Amino acid sequence: MAPKVPTARPTDTFALPVAGVASALLVIGLMLGGGRAHPALSAAAFAALAAAVAALSRPGRALAAAVVCWLFLDGFLVNRGGDLAWHAADRVDLTVVLLSGLAGTAATACTRALAPGSAARTAWSWLRTRRPRDAARTHAT
Repeated sequence: MAPKVPTARPTDTFALPVAGVASALLVIGLMLGGGRAHPALSAAAFAALAAAVAALSRPGRALAAAVVCWLFLDGFLVNRGGDLAWHAADRVDLTVVLLSGLAGTAATACTRALAPGSAARTAWSWLRTRRPRDAARTHAT
């Protein structure tokens, strides 16, 4: 039997460009819809975008994509004309976007670990099939 060769998903390979293009489109949509008047709604929209990109990519790339999302949020919606600032609200927005990216990554990792046939699931399957008397015998030796 030939070994299975892992293949990269396109969204994993292009996580940063996907985050950049999606953030630019989200900025345009929020600017047209009055997103500057509602900063909490804008932060929630970018947090959802960061979680969606994180769910489709690897953890390191997911955090980088979350930072790209925050840069668009801070540069175009919170401040004007692409100026980045570092105020208390900016730190809160960065924390929210990064945590949502981590949550998306964790949710995807849990889903992959619990998928049928995954290596993590088969590694822990002995816990369900082991009988109590076998456990007592192994601890006695």
